[in-house]
Amino acid sequence: MNKLKNFNKTVLTLLLLITFSRYVSGDITNTHIDNQIRVVQSEINESWIEELVRKFRSYPRLDRAYRLVESGRFQEAKALLEDLLQINPQDIETRIAYIELLYHLHDFHNCIQQANILLQKRSGLVVGYLYRGMANQKIDRIEDAIADFYKVADNPSATEDQRYYALFSLVDTFMQKREYSKAIEILDRFSSSSKDFRYHFTRAMALEALGKIPSAANTYIDALGSAQNNTEKRNALLGIGEIEKERKNWKEAQSRFKSVLELEPNHLRSIKVLAEIAYAQKKYSKAEQWIRKVIIVDPSISNREFLANLLILQRDYFSAIKELKKIISDIDSPDELYAIHVTIGFAYFNMGLFKNAIQEFEKAIGIKKDFDTWMVLSQAQEKEKSYDAAIQTLKEALKIWPKPEIYLRLAFLYLKQGNQTKALNNFKQAEEKAPIDIQERAIRQQVHIYIKRGLYNEAKRGLTKLNHINRIDLNDAELFAIIADANMNTNNIKEAIRLYEKSLSLRYHPEIARRLALSHIQVKNLRAAEKIYLSLLDKSSVSEEKKRDILNSLAYLYEQSGRNKEAIAAFYKAIEKGENSAAIHQSLAFALEKEEKKQESLQQFLLASKLEQTPRSLIYISQAYQKLGKPGLAIYYLRQALDNEQALTSEEKIDILNELGYLYAEAKEYQKVEEVWQRSLKLNYNSEIAVRLGRIQRLLGKSDKAITMLKHIDESALTEKLKVLRLEELAKTEASRQNWLAAIHFLEQANKIQESAEGFYQLGFYHRQLGHLQEEITYLEKALNLAPSNNQYALELAYVYKASGKKQEAIALLNKVAEEQLDNSTIAKDLAYTQMQLGNNERATHWFKRAIDIQSLYPADSIQEQNKIDLEIYHMRKDIQRINNHLDFDFYQMYRSNTGNLDNFQGTVVGGVVPSQGGVQVSFQPPKIGFLDERIFQVFTRFLWSNKPDSLEIEGSSLQGGVGFRYKPFKKQNLFVGAERLFKIGDNAQNNWLLRATYGWTSGTDWAPNKDFWNYSLVYGDLGYFTERSGTLAYYGEARQGISFKIADNFVLTPHIIVDGRYQSTDSSNSSYLEGGGGISLRYLFNDKRYESYRSRAELFVQYRADIVNAANGLVITGIIQF
Repeated sequence: MNKLKNFNKTVLTLLLLITFSRYVSGDITNTHIDNQIRVVQSEINESWIEELVRKFRSYPRLDRAYRLVESGRFQEAKALLEDLLQINPQDIETRIAYIELLYHLHDFHNCIQQANILLQKRSGLVVGYLYRGMANQKIDRIEDAIADFYKVADNPSATEDQRYYALFSLVDTFMQKREYSKAIEILDRFSSSSKDFRYHFTRAMALEALGKIPSAANTYIDALGSAQNNTEKRNALLGIGEIEKERKNWKEAQSRFKSVLELEPNHLRSIKVLAEIAYAQKKYSKAEQWIRKVIIVDPSISNREFLANLLILQRDYFSAIKELKKIISDIDSPDELYAIHVTIGFAYFNMGLFKNAIQEFEKAIGIKKDFDTWMVLSQAQEKEKSYDAAIQTLKEALKIWPKPEIYLRLAFLYLKQGNQTKALNNFKQAEEKAPIDIQERAIRQQVHIYIKRGLYNEAKRGLTKLNHINRIDLNDAELFAIIADANMNTNNIKEAIRLYEKSLSLRYHPEIARRLALSHIQVKNLRAAEKIYLSLLDKSSVSEEKKRDILNSLAYLYEQSGRNKEAIAAFYKAIEKGENSAAIHQSLAFALEKEEKKQESLQQFLLASKLEQTPRSLIYISQAYQKLGKPGLAIYYLRQALDNEQALTSEEKIDILNELGYLYAEAKEYQKVEEVWQRSLKLNYNSEIAVRLGRIQRLLGKSDKAITMLKHIDESALTEKLKVLRLEELAKTEASRQNWLAAIHFLEQANKIQESAEGFYQLGFYHRQLGHLQEEITYLEKALNLAPSNNQYALELAYVYKASGKKQEAIALLNKVAEEQLDNSTIAKDLAYTQMQLGNNERATHWFKRAIDIQSLYPADSIQEQNKIDLEIYHMRKDIQRINNHLDFDFYQMYRSNTGNLDNFQGTVVGGVVPSQGGVQVSFQPPKIGFLDERIFQVFTRFLWSNKPDSLEIEGSSLQGGVGFRYKPFKKQNLFVGAERLFKIGDNAQNNWLLRATYGWTSGTDWAPNKDFWNYSLVYGDLGYFTERSGTLAYYGEARQGISFKIADNFVLTPHIIVDGRYQSTDSSNSSYLEGGGGISLRYLFNDKRYESYRSRAELFVQYRADIVNAANGLVITGIIQF
């Protein structure tokens, strides 16, 4: 009963430790380094508004921005800076101010974009790298941030302050990433003048995190010596104190934390740690004093729990209960509430107030059913002499935990009640499947009961059981050994071990010890056998010859237990003592091989073969050379073994031929593989070799032989794996002959035996060759279901989905792969175009942007490759611009030096079939329906006019208005159809309905980012029908051909020839004409963004046009502006 009596003390101690560890884990953790990093960073932060205002004041043009920032109107300041940059994009100071404002407004992505622009204009500008690095850091682009900070730190033009800031940004980044060695590498770069408190303190934290405690302690002391204020002194003292606490140098730790209190008397953390140190020193009274000071400021539950446990340790149970009851109503956690009730229960138990203890234990059990608490509840009930209640408690416990110790406690309770029958039954239950100590107690109690009842035979059987589990009362060592041998012969190993041990305890004999070791090996008790062998090696009574045998046995024992290094040492010792058989050298070789000591292993195989050369020894040598990566020598030794045919058994010859085949296959000498495996099959047909030979014949291009070999294999002799391999090889052979149906047939059979993702994937491929799109989808889906993480399968299926019109399914798969392959621009681009085809323009834009971001980071190995990347990025930017274009403004004005007989001419911008010399048009492309898979819908309004002769003055009577819509119905043809209501403004204008169709074909009219010059072609046609009055049909056409030259950034010069003309069915005003000529155009492109190409252009045409039909010779100047 002693163990049960001490049970409550053990559980109480455990509970105190758990509670204390919970208290400690909340406040004392290894994260103090991270906390200190945050403290130091917060203490060195500068007011960004002050700094920004100071910089703005340095530049008079930024004065208004300064006043806006100073008054807290940051968004207005931002807008002002944007306007300034719009006026003068080259203004470096304004852009720097804008970057700084964006950073402190947390617009980090835009900040990075602006920094990139700044660095493009002023490469190597330190402030650009600095702010880009800080912004990248804020959006968790840590590697980009690190790269920028390194650029600042390595830039010779950086100021000392900038270099200091960049280096410490690197240090802080590596500290936060817990890459402390890298942080120290950066700290080593600081100049001696920069080694201030922050330097020493940060270095100390890094050293501490790396476990270099002595160096960290010394560095904290350096930090203390360089501290400039009380805050820095406090932080240094805290660092030293934490280290001394970890070292358990309590006196020094106390001194440091008390020094903190001299600086800050109410520093709560230091007071808490002093309480913990006193606890660790078992100075519970002192710990109580400290924690009570903490509770005055922070009366938290964990602090009060800690106080209560200190009171319990001082045996002040009453005060502990009082403290715990104060906090019990504030606890929400069931686990904590459970622990509190148990602690109060033990306090009552130790005070002898068992009823109160029972109440607390019952409350605890109501929260959580715990075995230990259940047991101590029954003990409290027993102490209160409530035996029935204690018995009931244990019966309830048995329903949950049918443990022997519960039966044992029940039996003793029944004995106290005088109920021997129930006690006996429970002792028997306790005996079953119980540990020896419980069995012994249960059996002894049964014996006592049987004796009391006069049941002597039952008592004798009980004593026999006791003797069996303890020891037999015999003294003859030889007899023990004989009985042990008999048990070994009957395979009763455990009993034999017990008897050998008894024999050796009476009289030691080396031979009996050796038998005992063998017995332990039989039951896999290798450690015990090892111990015996080692003791025998130390016995002077054991001969050297016997020791050699023991070393050999010990080596094999080590091999069995996987302890190869010790086995090798034992083999070497046995060889030193004269053991020189082929068997021991071979065993040593195998052990060396397991340790990857391939050369030493080979030497042992060679020694074994020298002592006793056999075909098997030559095979081992061959395998050793194979593992050394010397297939030529491996083949040589196998050939040597094969040449000695008279010494070979049939099985050995087959093994050698088969092994040679595998070696030749590895060397891709397929013709030799075929030769040796055919010889092997003649000696003894082997289905596996036949399957593999069929594969070799396929690889040799001997498809007919492969088919014959594979088809004549008896399937019943094959394992499931080989059946699958045979069918797969048949499928591949048929596929090599483009016999796709046969390939499908065999591969389907293979998949029926054992489904595989690769099998389904290949079936999909075969069906693709036959144009079976639906079957390809089915098999690819099955492949992906079996291997959902295989991105190759997912991509193949996505593209097949896309080809079959299942674009949503394709998008889902592409999304999945894209999220796993974040650097794959091809997938992002495919997603963008697929979403664009579905009209999901926002999603298309998202994926275009990702593809641009990825491709922008691609390293190019050549100028040609970089040009290709730039062109792809430009096309994606162009597509983003097209699908997000909602509002267009077009203006043109033409001047002709000679109009001849015609009052009006027209052009391709907004005029067309309606005669005009100038015009302006505003068009709106609605979201979603405005751009739907290359189909475009727009509404527009326009105003056209003619000019007075030889003048740019507008002829008021010619002013014509119109409002209408146009629609592009085909994806790949630039054809627009629409209707327009013309309304009269000038006297010579008209009110009419115009039904209109326009078609354009161009080549090279767009910007070419990677070319200096390119072809320029344009064909344009405009067909209109005026519905009112007599119904007039009009047609305007224009064609240009030239070459474009890039003369500067955004400027294109295009010399060209032109033919244009107009026809009208009812032509009372004689407005039909045909003319031709040549000229040049100068185009300026602007208004582009990171993710969009040029949205706007201004273009000037200077042409000379000559009469062909009803036109006039003269100079034509046209200006165009498009937004």
